[in-house]
Parts: sequence; structure tokens; C-alpha cells
Amino acid sequence: MLLLGAAGLAAGQFVSAVSANQISAFLFGVLFLLFITLVGRLPAMVLLPGWLSAVLTWLSLDFHFESFLKGLFDSRDALYFLVFIVGFLVFSTRALFLRRFR
Repeated sequence: MLLLGAAGLAAGQFVSAVSANQISAFLFGVLFLLFITLVGRLPAMVLLPGWLSAVLTWLSLDFHFESFLKGLFDSRDALYFLVFIVGFLVFSTRALFLRRFR
């Protein structure tokens, strides 16, 4: 749960860093997190080619959290969450740095 929560916070912080105001940051953050969590379960996935559907399913937070729900610790899933968290924190830092010196 800690990794999933930290991933949500990091993604929300990035959306907040690139948004103009707090209300749009909240709305876009909720939509982004909803999309990245449920992208593997969308009904439209049936219409996509097999490789694209597999990639989008792999990018989903829900896909990587399933092993933790079963009580298994998979290092690949933990690494995915850590890369996700660090990546979005780096993106947030860059966005704030570019905003400051613009």
C-alpha cells in the first residue's frame, strides 16, 4: 500500500507542478490517476492490437499491485513502483525548475 500511495502522490505532484491552478491540478490529477490505474481494464482494450493492449496493461498501476494483493512480493513490481515514483519526482523537479527560470 505504501508503494501504491507513494506512486499516487508522485504522479499527483507532477500534475500539480505543470498545472496553472489548484482546481485544475486536482481534476487532472484525479483523471490521470484513474486512467493510469484502470487502463488495463478498459473495455476499449478489446479494439486495440494485441501488443498495444499488452503494453497499456503493463503500464497500469492495478496490474502491478495484483501480486501484492495476493500476498506475494515480486521484485519486478516493486521496481516498477520505485521507477514510477522516482520518475515522476524527477519530472516534477524539472517542471518546477523550468517554470522558475522562464
